[in-house]
Amino acid sequence: MPVTWSIERSGLIRLTFSGDWVSDTESREAARAVQASGCWNEQARILLDLSGIVASTIPSTGILRARTERWLTLGPTPRRMAIVAAPGAVFGISRMIEGFTGTLSDRVQTFDDAAEALVWLSHD
Repeated sequence: MPVTWSIERSGLIRLTFSGDWVSDTESREAARAVQASGCWNEQARILLDLSGIVASTIPSTGILRARTERWLTLGPTPRRMAIVAAPGAVFGISRMIEGFTGTLSDRVQTFDDAAEALVWLSHD
């Protein structure tokens, strides 16, 4: 399955994407499942792990922008969201996603190391 998610004991919401880019349907289904859990709130800390994505096909800028907006409007604005991506094309695309967050850009950051992302997520 290309998208899995879990809620850790600390309350961290971890979404892991793997394989080729996730389809819009898969992205919507994951968003609905997280929203239904009731854990997406203004205190939420979210880790989007894209390090398992193989970039054989890259969605258009419009699709990436729409998906970013969908994730950010699931509920109240999360406290922080870290995106983890391997160096290369997926990392660059993750930086684009970070840019699409607009005025929320101080709450979203891209990392190439999951440990660094977790440290950043733990800060207020």
